[in-house]
Amino acid sequence: MNLAPLTTGQAQQVTAAGLFCANQANVGCFSSALCRTITENGMPAGPVTANTPADAVLAAVFCIVKTNNGLVDAAASLPGPGAVSLSGTFVASE
Repeated sequence: MNLAPLTTGQAQQVTAAGLFCANQANVGCFSSALCRTITENGMPAGPVTANTPADAVLAAVFCIVKTNNGLVDAAASLPGPGAVSLSGTFVASE
């Protein structure tokens, strides 16, 4: 699984045909055959000050590869698209 680009901006994949990944098991995404756009929104930390906590959100849209276990792949419609956002706080030291 490749999360690049992992971003603090907007991560988006758009497909007219509904196929987000190579050899995708089913058309669409997240149990919707009509899905043609996946969007995750990150958030930059803004001004960073030493020793001051800063909140940020990382976002990515990616493909989940098949597991080669027929039961798991069928149940999860793999290979197929995935999306993630991760909120966190970091502190930059001097």
